[in-house]
Amino acid sequence: FKMAYENGYHNATDKNVLYKISQAKEHIAHWKKHGYPTGEFIGIKEFEGVNDDVKWHLRKKELTVVTGVPNSGKSEFLNFMAYKAAVNLGYKTLFFSFEDNLDKHIESFINRHSSKRLKDRTEIEESISEAFVQDHFYFYNHTQRSSKLEEIIVVCRKVKEEKGLDIIVIDPF
Repeated sequence: FKMAYENGYHNATDKNVLYKISQAKEHIAHWKKHGYPTGEFIGIKEFEGVNDDVKWHLRKKELTVVTGVPNSGKSEFLNFMAYKAAVNLGYKTLFFSFEDNLDKHIESFINRHSSKRLKDRTEIEESISEAFVQDHFYFYNHTQRSSKLEEIIVVCRKVKEEKGLDIIVIDPF
């Protein structure tokens, strides 16, 4: 809540519950002159859209929620997005994947990077892909640790300080 208040959140009991046009005018004028803020384009041309108003970019310090029915591909979509952000922007991602087998999750990124199945990779291809995955992806060991939000926040801060961190994926929570 401290961070939310520092970034503009106000309790519903505050007097100024409604945001007024006069408050938005400065931002609107800036957008008119310089365009809408777009964030980072992660390199998927299909997400670029057909006009300036339809784009999907990744913005740091924002929360994005991916939702859908079970087994609809949400985790695979998140893995794909994180991988594209790593390849095209050098982003680093921390995964809290409470339903994934950690070994399989890591192998899926090695597979994605090498573009080859496990049995078809050479030792050199394996080594290059492992190095890429180790430099860009971190996997919370949920088999040995807590799934409490407090623990997740502590781990996020620690990894951010030690490794630098651009994306946090909590799947599912």
